[in-house]
Amino acid sequence: MSSVRQLAKLAGVSPSTVSRVLRNAPYVRADVRERVLDIAARLAYHPHTEQAQQRCAIGCIVPTVSDPYSARLLGGIAAYAYAEAYRVIVMESHSQLGLTCQALHRLQAQQVAGVLLFTGHEEPIPSATLFECWSRNVALVKLAPFPCDTPIDAVYCENGFADSGVAYLQQLGHRRILIVGQRFVANAHGLHPRFEHLSLAVRQRGAHLVGVLDSEQEVPEIIRLLKGQASQRPTAIMAEDDAQAARVLCALLEHGVRVPHDVSLLGCGNHAFCEHLAPRLTSLDFQPEAIGRLALDLVLRRAATTEDAITPEIITVNPTVVVRESCAPPRL
Repeated sequence: MSSVRQLAKLAGVSPSTVSRVLRNAPYVRADVRERVLDIAARLAYHPHTEQAQQRCAIGCIVPTVSDPYSARLLGGIAAYAYAEAYRVIVMESHSQLGLTCQALHRLQAQQVAGVLLFTGHEEPIPSATLFECWSRNVALVKLAPFPCDTPIDAVYCENGFADSGVAYLQQLGHRRILIVGQRFVANAHGLHPRFEHLSLAVRQRGAHLVGVLDSEQEVPEIIRLLKGQASQRPTAIMAEDDAQAARVLCALLEHGVRVPHDVSLLGCGNHAFCEHLAPRLTSLDFQPEAIGRLALDLVLRRAATTEDAITPEIITVNPTVVVRESCAPPRL
């Protein structure tokens, strides 16, 4: 019986192109489509039903679909999947390892070609679970730099995102920066990863870290610092996400602090509501749509390969600063 790889070799195209032609997917040149179909007809090629089902679905695990970042990530994945004639099966982990493992088992049962992992938890996925997926020809790509007992392919925004934000504030002239956000991880001790990256970036770039405040103490302590000695006041505030930045903005306005006249404010995430705050919020964009597209392309390439040993590939995406009105040069 002929295989997709045999058709691809005879047609002079990749296996993924043959798969797209057989599924009548868009974005295939007419001459290529005609050549593949002609060869398939001459060889009386008929794909096995189970294989055809396996090739038309991709799984995606996110903490929750209601999260703004997850929504943008899924948007990028779905747009590319549609172009490749794949459907996307989305499952929620609620940031729990147990639910992630359950979701992987269920997606295997639905014979997906691969799974994109944005789990939201720090606990590593057990190697046994990963090898079970691979043994069933399910490709895996993670969409965040969370640990795994066994290395796997990954696409994510580089950890240097914080450096981009600090560099932007320094270009405006800011030297005294305050960090606010979620300081501790639930059920663990230590800094929240994004919180830690922001604090480290401020120090490494030689700026003065005025303080790091968690959500329980942020408002009164921020006001106290802003009313302190001029030489010690923060001229800029970096929040670990846009929701924290929005809460800080509202509190500052209630206390008569003007943004950005008295202090600049920078968020993380570039969520849609940033455009509707007053002033509009400057924010770091982690490019989730691009991450989704690149990850889907990678998982489809992995699903099409027959190689037994593959070195995990890591693709990083550069963040961007979306400049709006909440940041300005500090007053002298």
